[in-house]
Amino acid sequence: MNINGKILFASDLHGRKERCISFLERIKEEKPDAILMAGDLIYYGPRNGIPDDLDEAYVREALKGLYEQGNFFSVKGNCDRMEDEIPFAVPLFSEIDLNQKRVALFHGHEESLLMLSSRSYDVYCFGHTHLYLIDDTKEGLFLNPGSLGFPKNGNEPTYMIIHEDWKIELHRLSDGKMMRKYQAFRRNER
Repeated sequence: MNINGKILFASDLHGRKERCISFLERIKEEKPDAILMAGDLIYYGPRNGIPDDLDEAYVREALKGLYEQGNFFSVKGNCDRMEDEIPFAVPLFSEIDLNQKRVALFHGHEESLLMLSSRSYDVYCFGHTHLYLIDDTKEGLFLNPGSLGFPKNGNEPTYMIIHEDWKIELHRLSDGKMMRKYQAFRRNER
């Protein structure tokens, strides 16, 4: 799969209607060329507790609408169950040529990590921890957008924007405000 342009990267929505509504608003404002989701789309997950705004049917239809537009790509998370009837294919792992970089998109739980095996990538896009991360190492650029549904450590719900020149921005879901930015791949191309 080859994707270029402005990318909205998010994870761990966990069936939350109000967060999904905010997510759809941010998509309209950001106007991304593509949307990447790192799993845990519909089911709330037993460790998270049942949120007041849980509406699996609403979230399922909203994500189906994004998928049908042709620019929405997701992988399966540890809380994505067969009975959730996700209305589009959700692989465990995806390799993407994204803005001229080789990218691994996966959730980050053990089953998805096994898919990495001996492969190496320029960028690793994942979720699962519910904590945002931008870590640029000699092994690659590691990106986690945090969680839309259940952020941890007192963080707010967040998502990332990946620009074509690999400027990375962390945004707050509630109002779209940029919280952090980072420029990857400055001089020394991997």
